[in-house]
Amino acid sequence: MANDPKHPTDENFARLEQWFLTTTNATKKEIARLSSTPPAGAPPKAEPRHSVDFISVDWYGTNYQFTKKQADAVRMLWEHWENGTPSLSEGTIGETVSGGDHFRLRDLFRTVDVKAKISKKQSMRQHPAWGKMIVPCGKGVFKLNPPA
Repeated sequence: MANDPKHPTDENFARLEQWFLTTTNATKKEIARLSSTPPAGAPPKAEPRHSVDFISVDWYGTNYQFTKKQADAVRMLWEHWENGTPSLSEGTIGETVSGGDHFRLRDLFRTVDVKAKISKKQSMRQHPAWGKMIVPCGKGVFKLNPPA
């Protein structure tokens, strides 16, 4: 029965379904949905983890490296995320991280563009975690963003 084409196994079902839709003029939306579905038995996405000092973070399979101050901000966001109260104002983060009145979290997560520095231009770019792992959720309020 496992080799019977009328009774496909679970592993082959998604592939057969995609083949059927492509040969029967299925919509591109249906095909994209099927191709983005992980195959049966696929390993789950990695759980997030961090080093003791938050300098190194594995965020659901994506590795990020942070400076000391960035790591302190990530630690605060992480603690609130684990507590079930994920949103935190940049003012609260700024009091702990820099002690300054005019703290901007997005500025903390800017880094020097190494390629531009080589050509003697001082260019800044956002940290790769910005907008993916760390996202705004209101005016001056931020949180960690698990992948969908």
